[in-house]
Amino acid sequence: MEKSVYPQIEASIEKMLSEKPPFILLHQVKEIIDKEVDSRLQKECQITLTQFRALAFLYHRMLRGERVQLSELADILRVTKGNVTGLIDRLRAQNYVRRVRDKGDRRRIFVEITPEGLEKLKSAIPHFQNFMQNLMTTIFTKEEMMQFHKLLKKFNEKLPSALAEIKEHKTEQH
Repeated sequence: MEKSVYPQIEASIEKMLSEKPPFILLHQVKEIIDKEVDSRLQKECQITLTQFRALAFLYHRMLRGERVQLSELADILRVTKGNVTGLIDRLRAQNYVRRVRDKGDRRRIFVEITPEGLEKLKSAIPHFQNFMQNLMTTIFTKEEMMQFHKLLKKFNEKLPSALAEIKEHKTEQH
């Protein structure tokens, strides 16, 4: 075996991967759950997890009386605009969404959930909720679940300000 050019970097990476710090564990948990939920939704509801998330977001915004542009949906789903276009094309082919041009600016296109899309979402939600509930109650006691939820909520609430603080600190150093 060749002698390492960057022994400190390799040691740091090896330590990080073997100890699995929280950020790696969070990523792994999310990936495993997403894969399982996607598989179950496809099998039980003939819809992907990304399609489910898109329909749920569109429905949420519809309830608030707000419209959604493709670029915003891409940001929310964390996919490229090209990927969201393909996603919407597939959902349109099943009549779950429709594209609507803005009357004031014909270049702007909004996406809306259709009644068929709403029915698909309504049928998929119990499958999603039941799986997640069963998963959590299999892993955690009620007390552990409450603590886990409390910590995740705190993490989520403080994350934007923590990121801003880190960014500000980094800017001050340069």
